[in-house]
Amino acid sequence: MKNEESAFKELLNHNEEDKAIAQEDFPKPRWMINNSVKDDVWTLARTGFPLSNEDRSGKTDSLSFHRLIAPGVYLTDSRYITLNKDIRNSILYLNLIGRITRPLRGRAILITATNLVLHANELRHKNNSPLIINLSEITIDDIKDYLLSFSVTQIEFDACLNIIHGSYTKKSDVDWEYIQTRLAVTTRKLKSIKHKVTMYLSKNYVPFRSLIWEKREHFQASLDNVHFSLDPKEKTISNTISQIESLYVAKRAQKYKFSHSAMTIFSSGHAVFKTMLEPQKTKLIPVDIALHSLSNSLSFVRRFGPGLREYASNLMSNEKRLISHYSYTRDTSTHLLKKLQDELFSTTNQPSSLIDLNIVSVRNLDYGKPFNKWKDGLTFAQAISLYCAAMWIILASFSAGRSTSLRSLRRDCFICSPIDGLFDLKIRIPKSSERFDLEEVYRPIPDIIHDYGLEFAALSCELEKWKSEITQDTEAYLFNQLLSARAVHSYSHTKRILYSALTPLGLDTANSYICFFQDWIDSPTKNGERWYPSTHQFRRLFAVLYFNFSHDLGLEELSWFMGHAHLDQTFHYAEISPTDEWLEEAKRTIARIASNLHKQINSDETIKEIVTNARAQTNVSTVLEELVHHMIEEHQKNTGQEVRFHRIDGEDIFFYFSNAQEEQ
Repeated sequence: MKNEESAFKELLNHNEEDKAIAQEDFPKPRWMINNSVKDDVWTLARTGFPLSNEDRSGKTDSLSFHRLIAPGVYLTDSRYITLNKDIRNSILYLNLIGRITRPLRGRAILITATNLVLHANELRHKNNSPLIINLSEITIDDIKDYLLSFSVTQIEFDACLNIIHGSYTKKSDVDWEYIQTRLAVTTRKLKSIKHKVTMYLSKNYVPFRSLIWEKREHFQASLDNVHFSLDPKEKTISNTISQIESLYVAKRAQKYKFSHSAMTIFSSGHAVFKTMLEPQKTKLIPVDIALHSLSNSLSFVRRFGPGLREYASNLMSNEKRLISHYSYTRDTSTHLLKKLQDELFSTTNQPSSLIDLNIVSVRNLDYGKPFNKWKDGLTFAQAISLYCAAMWIILASFSAGRSTSLRSLRRDCFICSPIDGLFDLKIRIPKSSERFDLEEVYRPIPDIIHDYGLEFAALSCELEKWKSEITQDTEAYLFNQLLSARAVHSYSHTKRILYSALTPLGLDTANSYICFFQDWIDSPTKNGERWYPSTHQFRRLFAVLYFNFSHDLGLEELSWFMGHAHLDQTFHYAEISPTDEWLEEAKRTIARIASNLHKQINSDETIKEIVTNARAQTNVSTVLEELVHHMIEEHQKNTGQEVRFHRIDGEDIFFYFSNAQEEQ
């Protein structure tokens, strides 16, 4: 176990660690915002957002120990104080030895631990057996049965489907507690059945689709041809086993020790399940759809950006005049304020550049159901929503930024270098996949994107003057709460209370704006379905297009631009479309690895034999690299095989030879 822990950064030396365990006095994790580790609810920092800000709205998560562990029994109940302590101390110990660097990892371990206990106790309750009250009482069979509850049998699926078809006509009517009783299954098993059944129903029956689809004109095209199976996902099982394994790793901190190594016993799930669903990459958005979205985004910000900023300024000035004229105060009735907003719209000059937007109101008109009512005319807030979506799509397309990176952009992110006059986007990316800190980096952008960005930031400033307190551009978020529909519709006399540029726009809100934009621009449909892309789909498309269009550049440049810690991560994107350029890069990567005499290569036996033979001929790295590359090409000529690669368990890249005609 010691060897496994050595790869992680420990917070204390071994003597201090022993003392902390003995006294149960663990240091407070730096990602914890609440005052005490003994609190039943922990406030957790979110990735990329500072802890020092007093206004933490939208910037924190929570971890609650008040979780069900048996029918009618909670972890915080006095009888279960030792179980509570052991799970709590396990999380703190894992943080201490560097096993938890992201707060949501701690929450995931808590959820899995309590769900495991709940599952076992529900079965014990059913059989009138004594309940588990300590981690030491959990058996291997308990863990195995818990893992098996992630799978769904055809009989269970059909039984649930028959109950729903016989009793309910839409998703919101389904009584899942009743179904759990009818099927006589545990809570964990019900979650698995519910997930599979709702997935099936949402694809095949409109009334059972999520409410989010009521806000879209079409069904999600990227879900087309998604393989439906009752098998559990390999990644879900692997993550669950990893979280259970964490309890074993933390046994030093437990009074009643958890004694089973789930990873050793169950081998990432392959010892439990015959088949599991392999990880599916995010579907690659068709190039024509992506370019249609990007083209319309660029057109939108160019045509309407300056006009929307000017209009916001005009509305602010006129509203101040009207409030003063009518002597309105904070106590003025909502009815009068709605009349004020109607008068504000009718008496404020609208820039001629906005005519094609067809803005018909500056207040909420309860648009939403049916969602296509916006075709009768936009509210000012809806126009701002479209502007946000357009800017988001542009930055996602040109920066290949993650959602967190885009959300955490500051208003001063558009930079012109005083040295060379070129333009950059100051963006924050994860230091590694295991840390919640972000580091500030600069990524090149075209000059026109820089100018569009400054215009968008200027609108944010205008809304801030109108709806909130003035903040520094270094602290304000580019995509901030003031751009939300509620903030734009709000009455100015409530400023400094509800909305702030110091709070980032929610990711769900940003995604809803992108979906709205796709409908508004009438994005092409196929078989009545439309692409509503995610930020990650723009990121993946960037990777494929970049490499395919940069024949003289290698993988390293792309890896740097995307903020990958290792080239293996970038190869993961290459698997989408392994062109000749990617395959040549794979050969070069094998050669580079081989040139390091102390590094092992993850490959089939043929490639290992080539590397071994080459290393036997020379130990000069520069000569060795070219020799391995030459020997690979010789093997290809002699056999007709090609180098291929794929990702194993979501981590390492495995290189192998395959017949050229075989599909990747």
